[in-house]
Amino acid sequence: MEDEPPEGQAEAAGAAAGPAAEAAPLPTPLIDEWLPHPEHRDVVATTVPGEPAAVFAVARRLDLLDDFALRALLWAWDAPPRLLDWYRGVKRERRSRAPVSFDGLPGGEHGVILLAQEASAESGRHEIVLGAAGRLWPPGPVSRDLTADQFRAADVPADVRVVVGLRAEPASEGRSRVVVEVRVAAVGRRARLPLRASWAAAGPVTGVVRRRALERLKHEFGG
Repeated sequence: MEDEPPEGQAEAAGAAAGPAAEAAPLPTPLIDEWLPHPEHRDVVATTVPGEPAAVFAVARRLDLLDDFALRALLWAWDAPPRLLDWYRGVKRERRSRAPVSFDGLPGGEHGVILLAQEASAESGRHEIVLGAAGRLWPPGPVSRDLTADQFRAADVPADVRVVVGLRAEPASEGRSRVVVEVRVAAVGRRARLPLRASWAAAGPVTGVVRRRALERLKHEFGG
């Protein structure tokens, strides 16, 4: 057993090590400002080697669907409406798949908007938050063309609001915790039942997409 230092030295060493040993508190996630009280919420996370700034820069550009298993899953998910279109004689336009990333989604055809983003060493926050509002279930999903301020004030009773956040936080020394979170809430009572049914079907699928994406991110940084 090692000799213990004299009492005075031990107290001095403890006082000196105390502030350094305490980790700085994490900033409040930006996603809390956009949908603080969701009806449905799902979080997936992993830790990877690297500092939050570097990990976040790669994660926000990662193609979420660059995975054969995911593409097969989504192909199966889309099979019923595709067969219905075939039966009705409706021809679908064939298009090459564009990358699906946090950086690439805002401003596209799906009505996804950029709500907030910050990458700051000073604040310690590395986060991006996207949103969409509308009637997001079949038949004929409708996404509203909104600004961030309009999203916050959206009040169409049959609509829902969806926010998706990506953030990187300090973990153990030399590692970062990457979090991808989805929150959903109905704007009015008319949307609650369709939302519950839609989330029961789509929620697990989005969870698989996010988990697989984080697995690829972890592999890219070497585990």
